[in-house]
This record gives sequence, C-alpha cells and structure tokens, in this order.
Amino acid sequence: MKLLLVRFRVLSSDMACLIISCGLAVILHGCTASEYQKSVDEALAKGVRKDSLFLGLRLGMTREAFFCALQATQSAEVGNK
Repeated sequence: MKLLLVRFRVLSSDMACLIISCGLAVILHGCTASEYQKSVDEALAKGVRKDSLFLGLRLGMTREAFFCALQATQSAEVGNK
C-alpha cells in the first residue's frame, strides 16, 4: 500500500509539472501574434478590400445580393444570344 502511495505521489508531481508546462506554453504562444495575424492586421489597416471574385460576385455577399447578381448575369447571357 505504501509503495502505491509513493508511486502516486511521483506520478502526481510529474503530472503537475506536465500540466503547468503545457499551460505556460499555451500562454506564451498566445502572447505573440502569428505571421498570418500580422498580415491580416496590416491589410485591414490599409483599408483596401479585395473581395471580388468574378461575374459581379464578391465574398461576404448577402443571399439577396448573390441572387440579384446571378440573375443579372443570366439575363445578360440571354441578351447576348
């Protein structure tokens, strides 16, 4: 029984060190901004949006705007035929 308690204490202290180490790694990693986040922040600071796709479609369109653009594209294609 005593041997089991000694092993449990060792395991507990090792486990506590592991948990603390992982927690510190997560905290320290979160402190620095990633390269991606830096790029996003720089692009947003410029104020220029590049969200155009093709045929009048763009990222972030509402459902209504999407179908209006789609209908305009289809009616333009029918008019060209």
